[in-house]
Amino acid sequence: MANRLYFFRRFFDMVICKLFGLRIILHIRGSGFDKFYEKSSTVGRYFIRLTLRSSDMNIALSDHWKTFLSQLTDTEKITVIPNGVKYS
Repeated sequence: MANRLYFFRRFFDMVICKLFGLRIILHIRGSGFDKFYEKSSTVGRYFIRLTLRSSDMNIALSDHWKTFLSQLTDTEKITVIPNGVKYS
C-alpha cells in the first residue's frame, strides 16, 4: 500500500465498507511504506494513522513491519503473517 494514490483511494473504500458494517483487514505490503509515511504531509500522516486505526486488523509480513506499524496503531490490531517465499 505504499503507492500514494492507491493508499488514499483505499481509505475512501474503507469509509464505504464501514458505513455498511463490514470488517476491514489491511495487508500492508511494499518495502517503502515507512518512507511513504515519512514523506507524507501532516494531513497525509493523519489519514494513514486513521486508516490503520480504523481497520479491524492490519497484516504485516515481518516483526520489523509490526514494530513500525505499532507506532501508528494499536499493537493488538497487527498480525504477522510471514512471507511464504524464502529469500537471502
